[in-house]
Amino acid sequence: MPVNINGLNNLIEHLEACGEGDFATSVQGLQLEKEEILPYAHWSEKQYTRNCVAHSDLYELILLCWEPGQDTPIHDHGGEECWVYLVDGELEEERLTLVGDNFNLDQKRTCRSGDLTYMNDDMGWHTLSNVSRSRSMSLHLYANPIGKCRVYNEDDSKIEDHFPEYDTVKGELNANISVQ
Repeated sequence: MPVNINGLNNLIEHLEACGEGDFATSVQGLQLEKEEILPYAHWSEKQYTRNCVAHSDLYELILLCWEPGQDTPIHDHGGEECWVYLVDGELEEERLTLVGDNFNLDQKRTCRSGDLTYMNDDMGWHTLSNVSRSRSMSLHLYANPIGKCRVYNEDDSKIEDHFPEYDTVKGELNANISVQ
C-alpha cells in the first residue's frame, strides 16, 4: 500500500527503514518540492549529471540534472528496479526491446513535474531525454544499487558494459569527475 511521503528527509528515513521489496511504496505517494533537492543539484554542459543523495546496500537515491537536449544512451538497469520521479521540467522516455541486433520502440511518453515512472530489465531497455527548453531534475530510486549495466554505444552499434559513477555525493563534487 502506498505511503504518503512529504519531503526529502522523510523519504530517506522511510528508505532506511524499508526491507527488500518495500521500495515501491516509498515513491508512489511522494510529494517533493524542488527547493528541497537543490542542495544536491549540479549541472554540466557536457552531459547530464548523476548526483548521489543517499545510498545503502539495498538502494541508491540519485538526482539526475539535465540541461536542455541532454539524454542518456539506451541502457538497461543491471537487473535492478528503477523508479523515476520528475522533480522539475520535462523528460521524454522511450522504452525499447532488443530484437537481434536492433532496438524496436515499444513506447514513448513525456513525463512532467510530479510524474513517476518505473522500469526494470524484464520490461526492456530505455532512454531518457530532456525535451524542455530549460533544465530538468529527476530523482531516481534504484533497488539495489547499480554497479554495472549495459549501454548501447550508437557510434559503434555495440552493447557495452558500463560502470556508473556519481558526479557528486551528498552535494560534494566527486574528485575523480569534472562537473561544471
